[in-house]
Amino acid sequence: MFADALRAGVPLTPLDQMDPRLQDDFELASNARVGELYNDYLAALPSASGDTLEALIQPHRHLNFWWRGVLAHNNADARVLGNRYAKFSDSFCKAVPAGTDLDHPACQSDEWVYDVPKDLEEQAKQLLREQKRLIRHIEFLRHPVERRVGPQSYPPMPRSLTPYEQMILSAWDAPGAPTAVVDQLLAEYVHDSVAAFTSWPCALYEQRGIYCDQTRYLAENYSIGVRDMAVA
Repeated sequence: MFADALRAGVPLTPLDQMDPRLQDDFELASNARVGELYNDYLAALPSASGDTLEALIQPHRHLNFWWRGVLAHNNADARVLGNRYAKFSDSFCKAVPAGTDLDHPACQSDEWVYDVPKDLEEQAKQLLREQKRLIRHIEFLRHPVERRVGPQSYPPMPRSLTPYEQMILSAWDAPGAPTAVVDQLLAEYVHDSVAAFTSWPCALYEQRGIYCDQTRYLAENYSIGVRDMAVA
């Protein structure tokens, strides 16, 4: 994955130039299960439409929305908890409400707030809220009517979906299911970063940028141009 990120143009430190004290955190045994799953996952990945960062990311998004849609269709949302899903009862999972914008208030111009609770139950609630928030948004995409002000506000008419929204809905409704390898990698190894951002107006269905204020990469804090704006 590190190599794929470098090939896509993501600014990362090559492994051979990394602080030796940190290298052990990035090395995998040749027979590591996650490595085998990732290679099989790549084999299941749809072809990219181009070689830009956005084009390379799109197939991963398609698989992710397809996988989450299958979970929703089969009332298996607890699968987003990965290896921990068996620790929580069905009644607990069903009682967790869908997330809202209140879970991700607007961030300040110079920071995001990222909080992974130490309590496993709170972690589970974060992940389940975002899955259910996505499910609720899918219902909106099927009939995207938004409130409008003025004489043309009634009767309400659905708006056109954006290409990104069309991709989400197409993946969600795709027949069949991703392979078991895709399920295992996404559930057990791929981290859902959206859930733990307590100060960032984000959601799983948003085509969000890697910046908070649309001006700077916060990690480096320098100005960027339109051509440099990559979404993730």
